[in-house]
Amino acid sequence: MKINIEDLSNTVIKQINNWSDEKSDKINQHVKKRGKEMVEAIKNDSPKKTGKYAKGWKVKVTLGKGYARIKGVNIARPELTHLLENGHKTAGGTKQTKKYPHIKCNEDKFNELLLQDIKEEFQ
Repeated sequence: MKINIEDLSNTVIKQINNWSDEKSDKINQHVKKRGKEMVEAIKNDSPKKTGKYAKGWKVKVTLGKGYARIKGVNIARPELTHLLENGHKTAGGTKQTKKYPHIKCNEDKFNELLLQDIKEEFQ
């Protein structure tokens, strides 16, 4: 049986593209899942004076061919995220407020979990 070299190369390219698309879809599923889990963890760790800030966390996931981006955003009180995470001077400038580290620690944790998911996907 003879195989035309062009047919062989086209078949190989097609199979590689199918495999790539399949892996990309699986990675996007992991990104969505971990993004939602991260936002829930941030909500749980957020300071809860009135609860409005903690409830305001949403996840924005941007997916494309070859990339995926997770972004946790606070739509209720976005101006407070940096102030609560890092603390700040009070209006009089005499006191330092307490820090509530709730974003960076969860971001690091879920980045590590996502990396593990992706490694498992390729093994």
